[in-house]
This record gives sequence, C-alpha cells and structure tokens, in this order.
Amino acid sequence: MPKIPAIETIYKGYKFRSRLEARWAVLMDEFYAYYKSRGLDEILWEFKWQYESEGYDLPSGRYLPDFWIAGVVFHEVKPENMWIDAQRYCSQESFSIGNLPRELQLAKELTIVTGKTIIVSYGDPLFVYENGSIITIDDGKFRSVGTDLALSYFSHDCFQEIAEIARQARFEHGQSGAR
Repeated sequence: MPKIPAIETIYKGYKFRSRLEARWAVLMDEFYAYYKSRGLDEILWEFKWQYESEGYDLPSGRYLPDFWIAGVVFHEVKPENMWIDAQRYCSQESFSIGNLPRELQLAKELTIVTGKTIIVSYGDPLFVYENGSIITIDDGKFRSVGTDLALSYFSHDCFQEIAEIARQARFEHGQSGAR
C-alpha cells in the first residue's frame, strides 16, 4: 500500500508538516483561550508551545521534535495508524531490548541527551483521549502508556470539548483553523 503524503498546513504563521500537527497546535491554543477567558492566568503557561524549535543530532540520526511545550516537555505527533505497531513496545522490557520503531528510538535518545521528557501521541487529540494512544518517555526509559501520566491536558474537565474543536478545525480556503 503506497504511503499517502501528509498535507502541509499553515496555522498562525507556522507551516506544519501535517494537518495532525496543526490540530494539536489548535488544541493548545484553545486551552489557552478557554482558561484566559475564565481568568485562570496561573495555568496559561502549560499551553504555550513552540513548533520545531530545535533539531538534534542523535546517534540514530537527526531529529526535529514537533513541539516544545511550556519549556518543559517535548511532544511528538504521529498518525494513528502507527499506534498498532508502537503498542508492541509499551513495556520497559521491550523498550530496553531495542529494535524500536524509528520514532521511538529517536524519542528515547532525545530524552537521554536533553534530560527532558517526551510525549509521543498517535492520532488527533480526540483519538488519543478516547484510545490512550500516547507514550511517555523519560531519561531513555519507557514511563507510561495512556493519558494517566502524560500531558496534563487530559486531566482537564473540558478536554473532550476542546479536542472536538481541534478535530473540526478547517484550514482550507484561507480558514485559520480556529473557531
């Protein structure tokens, strides 16, 4: 089956490599707007993102993580069809043996080099919320699968509503992606 190329997407002046990445940016911006409108400025820092802010030369190759969030955590976004393969590596034993898919090997190496956590999510925000298709890696070690210990977004009561907004974002014909 031939690989279908992703559609590059412009959102807020950034040229995202895919609609999926742009939808995650919409999610973070919608969270920011939601809490800003409620006067909860003390948590707004959680939703500040930078897209492809810095590349890294790692042992397995060059790597440019999708997002750097709040100056605290990397976030890599992958299509949901890669989740089936990634699940096979969702244990510490499998993770330490090696032979990981490229995206997980690079993510693992990134955490060792930088000392920062990386979240690898598979699918759009609503798919991740519904299926737990997210892996958290710290210090080269598999930490968790699912939304329990991952991005704090998943603990917000409004997550499903905001994830639906991100899924529905339109980028064609000059539309901005936001509401």
